Amino acid sequence: MADLVPAGMRGRYFGLRNKISGLTLLLAFFLGGAVLELSSNQVMLGFAILFGGATIFRLASAVFLARMHEPPARRCPEPWKPLREIRALPGTRVGRFSLYVAAMMLATYVASPFFAVYMLRELGFSYAFFVIVTASAAVANFLFMGFWGRRADKIGHLKVVRLTSYLIPVIPVLWLGGHALPYLIIIQVFSGFIWAGFNLAATNVLYEAAAPERRTRAIALYNALSGLAICGGALLGGLAAPRLPEMFGHGFLALFLLSGLLRGITVAFLLPRVEEAAAGGGQTMPVEGRLTPFFDRLSALVARLSTRSIRLSKRLFIGALRGSIVSPAGQKPPLDPSPPWPV
Repeated sequence: MADLVPAGMRGRYFGLRNKISGLTLLLAFFLGGAVLELSSNQVMLGFAILFGGATIFRLASAVFLARMHEPPARRCPEPWKPLREIRALPGTRVGRFSLYVAAMMLATYVASPFFAVYMLRELGFSYAFFVIVTASAAVANFLFMGFWGRRADKIGHLKVVRLTSYLIPVIPVLWLGGHALPYLIIIQVFSGFIWAGFNLAATNVLYEAAAPERRTRAIALYNALSGLAICGGALLGGLAAPRLPEMFGHGFLALFLLSGLLRGITVAFLLPRVEEAAAGGGQTMPVEGRLTPFFDRLSALVARLSTRSIRLSKRLFIGALRGSIVSPAGQKPPLDPSPPWPV
C-alpha cells in the first residue's frame, strides 16, 4: 500500500479506507448484537451463526485480495537475519518507533480485553446495551478518520501520534468516573476519536520512515512486536485482575487505572526517544509541516493535562493498594438489572 499510495495523500486515502472499514464494523456490531439478543435462549446457536458468517466474509475478503494489483517487489540487498534485526531496533528510528507502539499496545491491552467483562459481568449490561457502548467508539472512529487524515497530510503524521499519545493514558482512567450509560458512551466517543488519529498516523509514520527496500522487514517486525505486546498485555491483565483490590465496589477499575499508568509511563519515557530519533540524521522520518502555532500550543497544553492526570492516577492506584478507597469485602453496590446503571 505504501508503494501504491503517494506519500502526500496517504492520510486522506487511509482515512477514507478506514472510514469505510469502520462503518462496516459498526454494522457488524449491531448485526452481531441483534443475533445474540434474538438467540438469548439458545446462545450457542447465535454464536454459531456469527462464527459461520465471519468465515464466509473472510473467504470473500480473500477473493478480493487475490484480484488486487501488487507492485514489483524491492529486494533488500542484506540477508534476512531476524536476531540481528531485533538487536538493531533501539538504534534505528523505525525500530524505536516500533518499540514505542509495542509498549503502548502492551499497556493498552492490560485492560482492553476486560472492558467487555466489566460491562457484562460487573455492571450486568445486556448484549444490546453492551453493543451500544462498544459501537460508540466504532462510530467515532470512522467519523473522525477523515479529520485526522487531512490533518496528518498537512502537519505530519508524527505530530498526530504525539498529540494523541498524550491523551491515550486518560481514556481508561475516565472509566473510574461512573458507569451510567450516557457517561460510558461519551468516554467511548472520546476513545474512538483519539485512537482513530493514533492508529492512522502510526501506520503512515512506519510507511514513510522505512526505506522502500526495507519496508517489508520494518512492517513485519512492527506487526510482530505489536502482536506479542498485545498477547503479553492481555496475559498480564488476566494475571493482575484477580490480585488487584476493588475500587468503588468493582474489581476491574484498579486494572483500568493500572493500564492508564502504564500508558503514561510509556509516553513519558519512550515518546521523547522517538522524537529525538526523528530530529537526527540518517534514515529519514516523515517531514513535519507547520499548520499554525495553535497546534503546538494545544499539544503542550494536552501534555501538561496528561501529566497531571497520570499523577492523580498514581495517587489513586497507590491509595487503592493501601485500602484507603477500597470497598469492604463482599459489599458491592446493588445493580438494578433494568436499566443496568444507577439513576
